[in-house]
Amino acid sequence: MKRLLHALAAVAIVPAMASSAPAPIAPEAETYLMQAIAILRQHHIGSAGADWDTIIAQARVDAAGAEHPAETYRAIRGVLATLGERHSFLVPPPSTGAGAIARTSAPRWVSDRLPTSRLIDGRIGEVALPELNTIRPNGEAAGNAYRAALRAALQRLDGAPLCGWVIDLRNNGGGNMWPMLQGLDPLLGQAPFGFFVAPNGQSALWQREGGLIRTSLKAAAPEEPAFALKGGAAPVAILLGPRTMSSGEMTAIALLGRADVRTFGAPTAGFTTANAPIRMSDGAYLVVTETFVRDRTGRDYRGAIIPDEPTKESDAERAAVRWIDGRCGNRDDSMPPRLPRR
Repeated sequence: MKRLLHALAAVAIVPAMASSAPAPIAPEAETYLMQAIAILRQHHIGSAGADWDTIIAQARVDAAGAEHPAETYRAIRGVLATLGERHSFLVPPPSTGAGAIARTSAPRWVSDRLPTSRLIDGRIGEVALPELNTIRPNGEAAGNAYRAALRAALQRLDGAPLCGWVIDLRNNGGGNMWPMLQGLDPLLGQAPFGFFVAPNGQSALWQREGGLIRTSLKAAAPEEPAFALKGGAAPVAILLGPRTMSSGEMTAIALLGRADVRTFGAPTAGFTTANAPIRMSDGAYLVVTETFVRDRTGRDYRGAIIPDEPTKESDAERAAVRWIDGRCGNRDDSMPPRLPRR
């Protein structure tokens, strides 16, 4: 028995004796990793409750042997995963060949699709807003094109005798919310349209300022929308679904609390927090979740937006049109047929 116990003890001891310290991190890589961690400690919404000593120790293990910044990406994503929040992510520079968006569980918004529109039954204007990626070299131009396309669509539809609007966000995977709101400006009603709320309670308004819609800590003087619509005060139906993420959800929230608005479809993805893209020294972006979101009525969001009228995604438009018809009176079957989407 003594010989057996001695053998077991030896087996248990051998791995510890054979273990070795992780390979050192080269100075350039370590500086980069520590900068990323410092950014997250300062800005991340969950920083105050994080065990940073443990997180840093694990990040050093994950980055063992790294010689260049790109070799620390896995460790940085590990830190993001440990923080237990789905909306922050890392975008490597294009030269890495890692694709336009690299993330853990962050929303996907990588296409160049523009808003589309159509006229339903001659009197309901529908616009569909896709995702919008502006974290790239031509990002500003992409945002300008998106805003211009959305404005043009609304103005075209406004030429009809409209009794309501359908805003389709079911395939809006997020991205930059500001061109979306600026394109929808006359439909938003009175500012503020929402708020970013930091963990310490400080809030920033979403408002019209200088002809744009932006966020500010201080309330601006009231401004008229950047462009006018005859049907700007007509009822608005919002279509939602599980692919409505991030800025798609922000756009819905910006319309909530406006007079004559109702949501239809399925619960959204639940990325109802706000991000800030912070450029790293190698051209990568660390997109950090900083704040929660509150609508103009004072309601805070901590997950999915639940539609006022839950439906199957495929039935959401039909339910929205039925609601608008009820707000505008009985349908007139002599109205022109719906036009194709453009």
